[in-house]
Amino acid sequence: MTTFKGRCLCGDTQYSIKAEPFAPHTCSCTMCQRWAGAPTVPWVSFKGALEFTGKHKRLQYYQSSKHAKRGRCKTCGSPIGVLNDRYPEEVCIVLSSLQPASLAKINVPAEWHNANAKVPIWWHLEIGGADKGFVRSAE
Repeated sequence: MTTFKGRCLCGDTQYSIKAEPFAPHTCSCTMCQRWAGAPTVPWVSFKGALEFTGKHKRLQYYQSSKHAKRGRCKTCGSPIGVLNDRYPEEVCIVLSSLQPASLAKINVPAEWHNANAKVPIWWHLEIGGADKGFVRSAE
């Protein structure tokens, strides 16, 4: 099992997770765009819980939909991850919150892109296989 480490912009929220990453993807849905302030957000999922090692021992959460809540640093507001009660054993992490050494261990999210129709016309998104989308089986 590999340990991955990450942090927010200010460093008050630092975390580690001992798990193998899966489902690296990007998303351009309206919620991701507004939450992160970016046209596209890169993600990776882990089956496991974040262990907080910085000043803050938990994230500040916002219930963004019926099933999902998005977590940020309480101090600087950096987006860190999403918890979805349909997948309680998983955490989906914003790739840019990972430390460089941990980020280097993740495959580039080149196969899946969610919400292609929401990509702004001025944003050139070039992801191999982006037309596949990121789709989970209905449960």
